[in-house]
Amino acid sequence: MQAYLRSQLRTIHGGYHQSSRSNTAACSSGFDYAIAYRSHYLIRSSTIHGGTFFEGDLFGCVFGDFPGNLAGVLTVHNAEVLSGIVISQLVRKGTPVVYGSAWTTFDMRQANVVIGAPETALMRIAGAQLARFYHIPSHTIGPDSDSHCLDEQNAWEKFLTLHSAFTSGVNLVVNAGMFATGLTVSFEQLVLDNEMAGIVYRLVEGIEISPQTIALGVIKRVGPKGNFLEEPHTLKYLRSSEHWEPKLSSRCVYEKWIEDGGKDV
Repeated sequence: MQAYLRSQLRTIHGGYHQSSRSNTAACSSGFDYAIAYRSHYLIRSSTIHGGTFFEGDLFGCVFGDFPGNLAGVLTVHNAEVLSGIVISQLVRKGTPVVYGSAWTTFDMRQANVVIGAPETALMRIAGAQLARFYHIPSHTIGPDSDSHCLDEQNAWEKFLTLHSAFTSGVNLVVNAGMFATGLTVSFEQLVLDNEMAGIVYRLVEGIEISPQTIALGVIKRVGPKGNFLEEPHTLKYLRSSEHWEPKLSSRCVYEKWIEDGGKDV
């Protein structure tokens, strides 16, 4: 595996020295035991020589590899990520690093790992805060769901995890198109996730406040009982990114929806 990974990087970059100077591949490492690395991590670490940036990730399980409370999980995870960063610098000094956090928890009744829980949303936020504390770029997973189909549970869990990841300021968010605790992927889910990402991205952009955007001039010009529809100012913002345009969501009246076939998403 070690030789294969390094040969792939050399093929992409046209030689070992070229690949060593380029950081276009990610080495994402998880932990099978609490605060312990296994041999597979050392194999992955060796690829850092071949133009890879290191990303410490959490794939452990609450109540097993981690304590049962969230603060305890953060403590163990933080130690694992920071120690992984140290190892990456010993392998190749100056290797770019990412503070990874693939947050999961555990449902004791079902004896199953879950990723769409509110606790994992909280951990996304906490992980982003830790990354900012250390001035390290951050990564997390989302939108995620434990539902096995494209139903309402899928929607609320996806939106919860995506919103928490985006609004926490995470730099890299992955897992679009995946559901069933990350064990299934579909093109339909990818399209739905793209719609949700557009909504959340617009929320993150917020409202721009400036002398131009508060529009006092046009408000005075139109005045009481006036109409803003014919104003150039209205046309300007109609064609801007001020208002998010859905690709899937229905916004028509009921009669039009029925006329178009009454289809759901």
